[in-house]
Amino acid sequence: MVKDKKNKVLFRGVTMQKKVQINNKSVETAGVTKDYKLAISEYIWNSFDAKASEIYINCKENQFGGLEILEIVDNGEGIDYENLDNTFGSFLYSEKSNRIQGSSYIHGNKGKGRYSFIVFANTAVWETVYNSDNKSYKYSITINSYSKDFYDASPKQELSSKTVTGTKVTFSDFNTLSKAAIDCSDFKDFLLNTFAWFLYLNSDKNYRIVIMILSILLDTFFSNTLWFLRWYIMGWSVA
Repeated sequence: MVKDKKNKVLFRGVTMQKKVQINNKSVETAGVTKDYKLAISEYIWNSFDAKASEIYINCKENQFGGLEILEIVDNGEGIDYENLDNTFGSFLYSEKSNRIQGSSYIHGNKGKGRYSFIVFANTAVWETVYNSDNKSYKYSITINSYSKDFYDASPKQELSSKTVTGTKVTFSDFNTLSKAAIDCSDFKDFLLNTFAWFLYLNSDKNYRIVIMILSILLDTFFSNTLWFLRWYIMGWSVA
């Protein structure tokens, strides 16, 4: 492990460990949600902020029937490697805050959402593909709850050809979350009540949120279906 002159960047094997301008206590006292439903919603909002049109929530179980991993996968623009210091390197700051205020796409602007996983899991890994200068690149980012003031970033790799962009966030080593908490009406109702207005107002863009358990489709929330109009007018939600 090697430190640079500013004591910020450390190298461990093939990953680069970088210091975040926070400490563990600041994350815990900065208003990061304690509700797993709100936490998962933060990552969905991040996907929409990255201009994703499709978001998949996937659950996989372990050999004992418990929750092994939770994935949130989108087809957004990905996370630009050159902007990591602004996106993952600062807490209570986000690159979003520098964009035009009032944009319907920009939900959060303080960078707290990426730490929301600590309410239900100990590890989060982002695998992302993005385009830059007409080329595609991929790399990964890892944050652990027991060392929140650092994140590990793998070197970016140029892909052989320009490809579809997007990000997959994988959560593991759960402290509270169970498969039943995802496969329940409370969670699905919460997502519907949280995102219905946004999907309805963007019905021309064909957005959708898909919940999968063990690769079995549970629910798909579309932006262009009639029941969204019914929810919007009558306050109806999925049972």
